[in-house]
Amino acid sequence: MSAEKTVIVFVTTSFGRGENGPETYARYLWEGFCADVGVEFHVVAPSFPGTHPRWHAAGTSNNSWTFYRGLSRMALAVARSCSPGRVIIHCNHCHLDPLVLKGGFQVFGQINDYENAELPGRWRDVIRHQGFRRGISLWLRRRREKSFVENQDVTVCNSEYTRRAVLDAYHPARARNVVTIHKAVDLEIYRPPTPLPDDPLARDRRRLQLLFVGTDFVRKGLDLLLAAMPQLCGVCELTVVGPTEKQVEQAFPRLVQASREAGTVRYAGRVEKETLRKILWRSTALVLPSRAEALGVALLEAAAAGLHVIGSRVGGIPEIIERLPGGVIIEPDSSAAIVRAVQAISENSMRPVFANSAVELFSKQRMLARLRKLYLSFPY
Repeated sequence: MSAEKTVIVFVTTSFGRGENGPETYARYLWEGFCADVGVEFHVVAPSFPGTHPRWHAAGTSNNSWTFYRGLSRMALAVARSCSPGRVIIHCNHCHLDPLVLKGGFQVFGQINDYENAELPGRWRDVIRHQGFRRGISLWLRRRREKSFVENQDVTVCNSEYTRRAVLDAYHPARARNVVTIHKAVDLEIYRPPTPLPDDPLARDRRRLQLLFVGTDFVRKGLDLLLAAMPQLCGVCELTVVGPTEKQVEQAFPRLVQASREAGTVRYAGRVEKETLRKILWRSTALVLPSRAEALGVALLEAAAAGLHVIGSRVGGIPEIIERLPGGVIIEPDSSAAIVRAVQAISENSMRPVFANSAVELFSKQRMLARLRKLYLSFPY
């Protein structure tokens, strides 16, 4: 190993061709650093779709304790094999054993949600709605996160809101080493092509087409959007991507029945990324009335695809929308605010307004450049 080279051992619970958030992030980092002459980038995961000298499989397990400990042991083994030299273990510490902190290597810990940091303020609600056992599990997870933040070298947060929550909750001695690097999107794959492909859902082009994307539809406020639809039925239609109609009906039977009678909502369920892009390109606005959201990558994807975006004033959502000309921030838990925002968009323009330059701050290239600088410049 060259003395000038920095070795990164990146740990992920999933690596391959999947399209969820962790896999997309891992793929971005691997593609960005695998050929970097200044960074020797290794990946530790349970399994891989093929073989590569820098892919290290830790194996799978039905037991979460042995699963995460296996990842930790493999990460340390890879780090030791790369010594002597400068080695950084980069991980989401919710997935690792604290033994990583005792390995003698620099540790960069990723925090992608402020749920643990803000647990004390919502402890009673957690117990009431999720049960005592779930509450204890979250509290133990918070203790582990606090320990990592206090002892790891760098804490990487995916939004400025998350960073502030971490600082307020844990008061680490080295607050300067808690940094924000926003999660990103690949702008090129969301850029609308010319000509546009046909709409996979064959929706009515004469109406404003609203879109909701998210599997965690309760937290993301789908019920608020469904409640707003009767007042918008003459103006627009809504497409729900993620949950099935049956899943939503189990949670909100009256709202689904009302939307079914009005004929203003369709449920697409889970779709492939390629299909989602085609749906985005033929939509007018994405609505994300979340009750909690660390950042809101769906908003970035929609903006890159040329849509209006509407999101609630929670978590990291304002960090996105405030940078987008024409984006609309609404107050949380308000169907009336959704109605007003959609009506304003309808009155101003039925067509998308955003260019890729509007979301350049959240591009994959910018994220990788900032992360590379952090890898190479620490300690400052």
